[in-house]
Amino acid sequence: METILCAIDPTESEPSVTAVAASLARLVHARLELLHVVHLPPGLSPEYLAEDVIVDIRARATTAMEARAAELSGTGIDVRARVILDLVEDGILKRARELGPDLLVVGTHARRGAARMFLGSVAERIVRAAPCPVVVVPPASGGRLSRNETLATSLRLLAGIDQSTASDAALAWLRRIDGRTRCDIRLVHLYWPPREHQRLGFDPPDPFEVDPEVIAVLTREIQSRAAAHFGRHNLPLRVRPLWGAEDDPLAWEAETDDADLLVVGTSQGRHSTAVAAIRGAHVPVVCVPSARAERTEPRLTPVRSVLVTTDFSPLGNAAIAAAYRLLLRGGGEVVLFHAAEPGDFGLDPDRRSEIETCLLALAPKDMDAHGIRTRTAVVADRSAGEAIVKAIRRIGPDLVVMSSHGRSGFRRAVRGSVAEHVIRDAARPVLVVPASAEEPIESLEDRV
Repeated sequence: METILCAIDPTESEPSVTAVAASLARLVHARLELLHVVHLPPGLSPEYLAEDVIVDIRARATTAMEARAAELSGTGIDVRARVILDLVEDGILKRARELGPDLLVVGTHARRGAARMFLGSVAERIVRAAPCPVVVVPPASGGRLSRNETLATSLRLLAGIDQSTASDAALAWLRRIDGRTRCDIRLVHLYWPPREHQRLGFDPPDPFEVDPEVIAVLTREIQSRAAAHFGRHNLPLRVRPLWGAEDDPLAWEAETDDADLLVVGTSQGRHSTAVAAIRGAHVPVVCVPSARAERTEPRLTPVRSVLVTTDFSPLGNAAIAAAYRLLLRGGGEVVLFHAAEPGDFGLDPDRRSEIETCLLALAPKDMDAHGIRTRTAVVADRSAGEAIVKAIRRIGPDLVVMSSHGRSGFRRAVRGSVAEHVIRDAARPVLVVPASAEEPIESLEDRV
């Protein structure tokens, strides 16, 4: 990070905005530009003003801004001041596009109700249109950054993370700042239980109850996403359900953690999570636009877990040999999966146990000697394809192995293709074993 742009009005009392910008500039060793946009009424262009009026307005504002810059220069920051005449929002965005800062710092009046409806929020409109991450400082912002002091400990960052490209942008920004100063980064993921239970194939949730299995799956998914950016899985992560009764939950999380900054990604849409966060937060909020997301080089990792599906047909069982063959050299885990037809009351325990026994009987013998573990997963679902997709989300294998019946023409139109369904919707690589690859399990064991 090289440059921070901070938009202020020296005629108003907003020391916290300048203090936050100065603290961040000091932490990351960046230049700071203080910007004041002299507000012009809509429809009034500077050429309609008398020259002496323009000179007087600019001179007064410049004097105030240079005084503010001089104060900050005395604290060891490379700072400069700039004054322009324009509409406030337009002037800030124009300068941000010209300068290309790494951060844009603005304040907000945090208006609510009728005041927000009629006057709007300049900060929110800037967040939706800015070409760079925006730090929104609420009025009377508390915390260490607002005191413009040198931090004695690491910068405390709390990031609201989900599985969107906007969150990827937030993670990329966190990685950048983590490389410039000492950071204590914590992640939080809030989820809507009915949606996640349905997506993962779990039973509908009990109201206000926490399902440990859902928490475990979501934790694995979010940690994997974060690890793709940071290269490690040890970032502290808190996952909890959100039932919709809380106001500004991310803001509450930030205050609970005593965070210096709340970091959120934004799609820059009207209903972005970032907008809700800046309305309720009492700490500065970093809004990172999704367009800012940086591509990361894929990390090549060995296949250690394989989900293999079978319908107990000879062709379906042939996929099992292919799954174990993949793990012969390095070991790992094979999950044998079957989607059963549900009865009137679902899948009774005796039937489930019988299917699990049949699945284990299909596993080659002595796989433990090769470091390959086997477990089973059985669900009741009338759509085999949808059941497999949900199992992939829930189990999170490195690879999925399945057979295809190779239907074509009328049979494909009527019965469809389970393999095609899985390939289209799965978030994991899928290895499809063709009918010609059918071979007995015993032959694999002989080669082992």
